[in-house]
Amino acid sequence: MQNWFHIFPKNTGLSLYVWIIFCVLPFYFVIMSATALEITIGSLMIVLFFTTYRLSFIKKGWTVYVSVAVEIAINIGMTLYFGYIYFALFISFLSGMYIVELVLLHYIQSMLQQQLQQRQQGSLFKMKHL
Repeated sequence: MQNWFHIFPKNTGLSLYVWIIFCVLPFYFVIMSATALEITIGSLMIVLFFTTYRLSFIKKGWTVYVSVAVEIAINIGMTLYFGYIYFALFISFLSGMYIVELVLLHYIQSMLQQQLQQRQQGSLFKMKHL
């Protein structure tokens, strides 16, 4: 339950202050709307976006795909209705992080398989010569 309040992960490459600005900026675009209904709907969309964004880091499997789909839908809605395009930065960071993670996992897995094969071949070679 520790650190439950973090919206974005540590070591993102960007300054914490930049991420805070990106989190506060959508409220400015929503508040500039004309009616209270638009402000309420926009605020709910922002809260839903950040909730699903955080869940996409916590969960694994199919729930990540669903949360990214919800984030993309909210991004499109916010762009068309309020003119706020910067949710795409959150989504691109998330997808980039998963791509880097997959590439690193594949690299590590292939290196371990190579080492295992070399050890197996070395043990077979020693057994033949005994």
